Amino acid sequence: REPGELTDANNRAIALIDGIRENLRVLLVSGEPHAGERTWRNLLKSDASVDLVHFTILRPPEKQDGTPINELSLIAFPTRELFVEKIKDFDLIIFDRYQHRDVLPILYYDYISEYVEKGGALLIAAGPEYAGESSIARTPLMSALPAMPTGEVVDKAFY
Repeated sequence: REPGELTDANNRAIALIDGIRENLRVLLVSGEPHAGERTWRNLLKSDASVDLVHFTILRPPEKQDGTPINELSLIAFPTRELFVEKIKDFDLIIFDRYQHRDVLPILYYDYISEYVEKGGALLIAAGPEYAGESSIARTPLMSALPAMPTGEVVDKAFY
């Protein structure tokens, strides 16, 4: 109550605020085809408010089979468009079993770190590859990660 006011009843306002975005924009990058990839896709596509962009690395650069680019049925992974031009358009980036194999230029990991520092969300769903030499934790992305892998893989049940 301010001095001179007879009542403080008009000092309050009730407003209904919807704090959820209309759509959640998600970039899912799967490092290899695997059964769990379909689970991610089904989970994210089951919610109509999720706009999903999904790419799977079917063939890393070191595995060339001689097939001409114009005969591949899938589009090329638009790395520059996604990680330079449109990265700020995503609310969440998910790396699913992704390893650094020169698919993304090393500089792009800096862009992802900046994205996280500015409030973007990053989820890394990994297995044993995360502890290996090609782990994305061993890139400039490490500055945005809460912990570094030890290099050891625990191969027993968790209780």
